[in-house]
This record gives sequence, structure tokens and C-alpha cells, in this order.
Amino acid sequence: MSSGSTVYQGKTTDLLTYVQSLGYPGHIQGALMILVDNQRLQSLLRGIDISDGGWVSIVDEKGRLVTSLSSGGMVTRQSLPPGAKSGVIEASAATGGMMMTYTTSSYNGWSYVVAQPPHVVLSKVLAIKHTTVTILLAFLIFGLILAYLFATRSGRPIVNITTALTSRLNGGELKRPKDMYGYIQHSLARLIDNNDELQQEIERQAPLLRESFFGRLLQGEYLMAEHVESLLKHQNADIQGSGCAVGIVQFHRGGHRFQEEELRELDIERVLIQDMLGRTLKGCPFTYPVAEDKIAVLFVNGQGGPGAFRKTVERELQQLTLEISRHGLQAGFAVGGYRTSLLEVPESFEEARQALSRLYEAGTGQSVWFEDLAHDHRGFYFPSESENRLMNYIKAGETEEVRKLLASLYRENFEERHLPLAMQQLFVLDLVGCLVKVQDQLMVKEQADMRQLLHQLGTANHPKQAFDNATERFAEISDDIDRRKKSRNVQLIRDTVDYIHHQYGQADLSLDAAADHLNISKGYLSQFFKEQTGVNFSEYVENLRMDKAKQLLSETRLPIRDIAQQVGYHASSTFCRAFKRGSGISATAYRDIAHKKPASPLHRQDA
Repeated sequence: MSSGSTVYQGKTTDLLTYVQSLGYPGHIQGALMILVDNQRLQSLLRGIDISDGGWVSIVDEKGRLVTSLSSGGMVTRQSLPPGAKSGVIEASAATGGMMMTYTTSSYNGWSYVVAQPPHVVLSKVLAIKHTTVTILLAFLIFGLILAYLFATRSGRPIVNITTALTSRLNGGELKRPKDMYGYIQHSLARLIDNNDELQQEIERQAPLLRESFFGRLLQGEYLMAEHVESLLKHQNADIQGSGCAVGIVQFHRGGHRFQEEELRELDIERVLIQDMLGRTLKGCPFTYPVAEDKIAVLFVNGQGGPGAFRKTVERELQQLTLEISRHGLQAGFAVGGYRTSLLEVPESFEEARQALSRLYEAGTGQSVWFEDLAHDHRGFYFPSESENRLMNYIKAGETEEVRKLLASLYRENFEERHLPLAMQQLFVLDLVGCLVKVQDQLMVKEQADMRQLLHQLGTANHPKQAFDNATERFAEISDDIDRRKKSRNVQLIRDTVDYIHHQYGQADLSLDAAADHLNISKGYLSQFFKEQTGVNFSEYVENLRMDKAKQLLSETRLPIRDIAQQVGYHASSTFCRAFKRGSGISATAYRDIAHKKPASPLHRQDA
């Protein structure tokens, strides 16, 4: 029943009455009456603005008024749309000029209705609008402040990059461009274009580089297989095989008086034959013009033994002969002995030169192999290539290689060749002459007594004693060069490490900067540093920076940004990635661990 005034315990009170029957249908045993203070219900509704004649009411599921609250006017009964759970009824004469908002509870079916003048409703909308705009403006201002802070913080590397590009590309002028991103894009485009031009130029120069490399290899200027492999890798050339041999193409049959017209014709023929060598022979062979009418070529054994290798080379030479004859040219071929190492190429080249003299007898288009020649051992064996290798080994301090080469010369001249005593003495005399040249070129202070060596040659029945003494002298000079080389290496690695420890806090520390400071090439410094320390230059610098960063994180409370700058990083984000990559945890976590518990002996040792 709707609320009304009721006398309860001697007081008149506005009560809401709720009656619930007890029992079951057809047998009512009593009723339960519940009285609810209407003032309490209305106190829950007073939070709604019902000024200027507005009202609020609660209607039960049967349309009966449960309670209501008005601002002095009458509560206008307005039937709600059938079946509607909630909605808004626009202001009209039927609603007393009020805008009605209603909703129906799914729990008990009661409807809650609010009637308000339109201007009251709109004032709430305006208040919500003002509140929304105020919050939006506050967030916008806060976002602008954060964006400015982040832009300032993140823009520092952009400024540094722009400054570096400006100083390098504008001749040292540090005038900052107005559009930094456009300038960086333009500069990168220029760098990419320049790099493409440089790459194209390198590709054009690649044949000349290969030709120069092969020429030095023929002269025996390379002392270690690692150097040869490094140069081949640098030139994108991969020689895969179990052995090799050097051949010489002879394509001129005239005399040795080359006239201007003949030289011009030889140049044309040489270019044509080199092009045919590259197209006919497998593996893109190395070629080198050893004379106006001679070209040296390197044959590589891809698979199989020396016999199969010779058959392959002969088949390729036949194809090459046919190709050369189609162009109206004539050529002959001399091939040196088979070798299993690229360091032995000079010996094969010398043998090819010896076989070259038989080409005149063999005829045009024929091939002569050194192994087919009847070798005459009446002369001693000490070719200029072996002498050059011996001198280069000594200058490099490779004592073991010096002894190996001298041992091979001893075997060739004293064991395999049956030389008379006079010829053996001539060989040792030639070796002594090489010793004199080495001492003069290296300005050795304590030079060997040449008179004693010559006296041994004249008095001994076997010049082995003089050979042994010369060998020991060669080894002593090589050992001295090796000691001086190691001493210079120790000083160089010390200077390099000192420079890194003084400059690790500079962001521009690099291999190029260190090489410029030490007045050596970048490639040599990179290889030398890796050989001496076991790590790359960049790895060493990063490890040092991480060690210094760990020390600062453990001993100070400096911000991460300041620590990153002190150890040589432009941006703290780059530093944090490097720290986590090297340590496995973040810089913040490392600091927390370091400050929470004392360092263990193992941790102190790592630090």
C-alpha cells in the first residue's frame, strides 16, 4: 500500500505499508505487516535535482504509487510505455512540461520515475560537458609536457647524429639545419649513393686486385697461409681444392725486338686470351701477365688426385686451343709441377718457366709439362723465388719457416742431386751472398764473418759445415727480428689498451679513431688486437664499459642516464640493452641486488 500518515506508538509517522499473507492459497492462516518509514525512502531520493516543480516517484509492478517526492507541486501520473524497461519521455502537456526519465527493475518490477524541467536536465549535460572538456584539457597539457620531455630526451641522439653529419659533410661547419630529419634523410641518401659508387668502383677494380695478388703470390711474397686466406676472403675469391699448378700461356713466336705495332697487337691478343681463359677454364682462374707475350694462370684441382687433375687441365687446354684458333691466334702452354699448398705456387711457377723453353721444340698449340721433362741435375737449385721467400721469412721473424726452407734446399742440392763438390760450393756461396744482402738490408749490427765462411768453403771436403753455419746465422737474424717484433707488439697492445681505458667514456670511441691515434691501418689494428687479446676491439670496449657501469651502479646513486653518459653511451636505452645483453639482468635490478646484500668474494673478483 502506498505511503500515508499513520499513528504508530502515539506518533504520527509517514509510513509505507507492506502486507504479506501467511499460509497457502485457500487456507490463509494470517498476515505479516511490515511498516517502513517513508522518510528513509525519501532520503534516498533527495540526491536528485527536482527543483522548479520536478518530482520523483516509485511505482510498483501494478502501477500503484509506492512513494514519491516533489518540490512542492503535484506528482503527475503518466502511464509508461507498455513493455519498456527504461527510457525518456519528452516534455509535453501530458507530462506537465517535465522531461521524464524512467527505468524498471528486473528484480521486483518496480519503476523508478524522475520528472525534471528541461533546463535542469540540460544544466547537467552542460556540467558534464564542462567537466569532460576540463579533464581533456588537463590530459592534453599533461601529454604535451610528457611529449616535450620525451622529445628532448630522445632527440639528443638525433642532434648528435646531425652534428656529426654536418661536421663531416660540410667541411667542419657546425651550422644546424632547420629540418633535421630531412637533412638526415638527405645525408643518408648521399652516403648510400656514395657507397654504391664505391662498391661499383671496387667491382671494376677487382680484376686488377686479383691480378696483383696473384703476381705477389708468384713472387713468393706471402709467408703464411692465413694471410693468403684473408686476402682471398677480402676479394670474395674462394679457392677450394686439394692442389694446384701454375701454367704459362705463350702466345707470341717472334723475336725479342718488339716494335710499337707489335706491342699494340700483343696488348690486344693478351686481353682476348685473358678473356678466353676466364670463360673456358673452370673456377675463374687467377691470371697475371708475366711478360708482353706470356700470361701465368693458376689451375686448381677441385677433386681427385694429381692424375685426374692433369687430365682435367689437358682437356681444358684443348678447349682453350680451339677457342684461341677461332680468333686466328696461336698459343702454347707450359705447366709446372703439382703442389698441395698455395705457398708452394712460386716453385710451380719456376718449373713452368723451365718447361717454357721446350715450347719452341713442341710446336704451336702444344702443352709441355714439367714432370715430363728429363731433368738435368748438374746445376744446383736455388731459384730467385726461393731466395725471395727466404729473405721475406727472415724479415718477418718466421724462424721455423726459415729452417724448413733451408732444409728443403739442403735436401734438393745435397741429397737428391748428385752435385760435384765445386757445384755444392757454388750453391753455398750463393747462399752466403743472400746472407750478406739480408744483413745489409736489415742493418744487422753483429754481422757474420764472411771470411770464415769462405775459408770453410775452400778448405772443407764437404761444404755442409759452411751451410750449417749460414743456416744458424739466418736463424739468429730471424730470432732477433722476432724478438724486436714481439717487443713492438707488446708496446703497441699496451698503447692500444691505455688509449681505450682513457677514452671509453667518449661516445665516438671506435676502431677508426684508435687506428688514427696509433698511426696504423684499421684492418691491421683489428687483426692484431684480436690476436693479442682473443676478443674483438668492439667487444673489449663494451666489456670495459659494462665493468665501469657495474662499479658505478654498486657504489653510487647516480641516475641510469648519467651512468650511461659516463661510460660512453649517447642514449640510456642503448646502454640498458647492452647491459642486459652482457649481464642477463637490467641495470636497475643489478643496482638493487648490489645495494641489498654485500658483495661475495666471487662478485668482487668479477668486478
